[in-house]
Amino acid sequence: MNRPGSSTWNYYARRIPPLLLGPLEAYFLRGIPPDSFVRAVLENNLIETAKNADDWSMDYLKNICGLVYNCFPARSYGICWGSPDKVNGWIACGGLEGYENSQTEEDSATP
Repeated sequence: MNRPGSSTWNYYARRIPPLLLGPLEAYFLRGIPPDSFVRAVLENNLIETAKNADDWSMDYLKNICGLVYNCFPARSYGICWGSPDKVNGWIACGGLEGYENSQTEEDSATP
């Protein structure tokens, strides 16, 4: 996983306008629900992505997908992107901040 500020994150982030990058960062870090276009991308739903995108958003789809694929946790955490259940789980846990806080609490509760 590459966090905001890492070289991989920055590679994609500078290719995505702030209007689209902001919701991606808010979802990733704090689990804030994104709009329908970004949510469809995160859910790996091509038809909904195309249906909810305007021409401007579609121009950035390749870089958005690159950011999600290369920087958002998928296999390691299993709850960040790839399906509606994973997206809902990431939102419910409060994003990376909530996930890491829950792991810290679990670690401190283990004898």
